[in-house]
Amino acid sequence: MKVAVYYGVNDVRIEERSKPRLRADEILIRVKACGICTSDFRSVKIRKSSYIIPPRILGHEIAGEIVEIGSDVKGFEEGMRVVIAPGVGCGECAYCLTGRDNLCRNRLVIGANLDGGFAEYVKLPSTYLRGVIPFPKNLTFEEAALTEPLSCCLHGILRANVRIGDTVVILGAGPIGLLHLQLAKAMGAKKVIVSEAVKRRIELARRFGAEVINFKEVDPVQAVKDLTNGEKADKVIVAVGDIQAISQGLNMVKDAGTLVIFGGVPPGSQISLDPNLIHYSEINVTGSIDSTIAEFKKALELISNRIIDVKPLISHIISLDNIMMGFELMERKESIKVIVKP
Repeated sequence: MKVAVYYGVNDVRIEERSKPRLRADEILIRVKACGICTSDFRSVKIRKSSYIIPPRILGHEIAGEIVEIGSDVKGFEEGMRVVIAPGVGCGECAYCLTGRDNLCRNRLVIGANLDGGFAEYVKLPSTYLRGVIPFPKNLTFEEAALTEPLSCCLHGILRANVRIGDTVVILGAGPIGLLHLQLAKAMGAKKVIVSEAVKRRIELARRFGAEVINFKEVDPVQAVKDLTNGEKADKVIVAVGDIQAISQGLNMVKDAGTLVIFGGVPPGSQISLDPNLIHYSEINVTGSIDSTIAEFKKALELISNRIIDVKPLISHIISLDNIMMGFELMERKESIKVIVKP
């Protein structure tokens, strides 16, 4: 089978490997679509990840078809169309037992400590099968592959606790920002303001009902104040991995509001913060990482029921042979979501 193997920054090699052989408790999935995540982009184009040991097959936004099932596996059938959750917790730790399996320290993560979806086939062990979820035929494989990023954004929007009538600011209108935008609208936000500078992303944000600030043309903090009559936002989601954006977000959120830091920044990054900004205003500052399996299932329902429209986000579909072109499109900010079809 053909695979794209990550060896380091700017070093992804197309190789041929034997088709995986199954044990009795495993399943084999033919990958039909796998999205390129920003975390994949960072590993390939910017810096080596601390939790990925090369050589490794990346890719965790996977939709495919079950083609082989081990003799001990129950509940699955050959030909079943499935999506794969990005991680599966141990099921025994305090985080797993309280529904926060995204924080499990013994979590299996596809494309990180298991080989991922930038390959023709993915083999999964019995311990991962709780994360294999069938999806209906009304979805294409390409649409279904966006279940994973949507699930992460659902986790983020729930961390923000967006409520009916809220004003929400989202910094960044890449695929993550645009999914947060749709979710905020679905949760009943009265007004969603997006800060972005790339023309194509601005157009999509407006299409999904946002008021847009071009941060290269105006001071985004002042613009948020102007658009809210000085009230600022109930909820702010920083959907980019940028220190300046986090600092801006802290000055966009109103008293008793919530700031969610969704995008990861380079290790060792620091921001200068006056603690009184949080103390006197009772601002809630929180992070958001990955999603739980329950949120992953809910995200799939949101897509299959057409509550969230992921199709306009798919800007490029490429072959596995051309995977580096996908990373280059992202580097030049010419894409929204790139899907690889092995």
